[in-house]
Amino acid sequence: MLQDKLLRKKKEIDKVFHSLDSTVVLVEGKRDEAALRAAGVTAPIVLAGGRKAERVAEEAEAFGKPVALLFDWDGEGERKTREYSELMGADTRLRKKMKRLLGLRTVEELGFRLSEFEKKVNENNGKDLHRYGKVPREGDLRDRRHR
Repeated sequence: MLQDKLLRKKKEIDKVFHSLDSTVVLVEGKRDEAALRAAGVTAPIVLAGGRKAERVAEEAEAFGKPVALLFDWDGEGERKTREYSELMGADTRLRKKMKRLLGLRTVEELGFRLSEFEKKVNENNGKDLHRYGKVPREGDLRDRRHR
């Protein structure tokens, strides 16, 4: 029963990452971008931190793809989410799904949360979650940071 639930959740996580790859992702800073790249996100990423919203919106819209907002789940992140959602009509569903599925508070903790989820699944069924290359293997994030 737990195995089935975990595997369904894993499929949902895979869908979120697959959806992210067909968008332009807005994040607050370089560490957020690094966390997404380490998790396998290949979509264009635009940094919004310390920049005028109109300039960020122009840069993101120039890609001609839907925009996904992935700001932290704190006061500032919520404010930016509202601002960019109103300015661009950007999608917040992927942000909500990531919060629900992984319990994120910051984008930076993505690698840790994925790794913890992977361990939980592996403990319960012994299967490898790396089918799509999105869930980093233990040690992968550390290895990538030191390259």
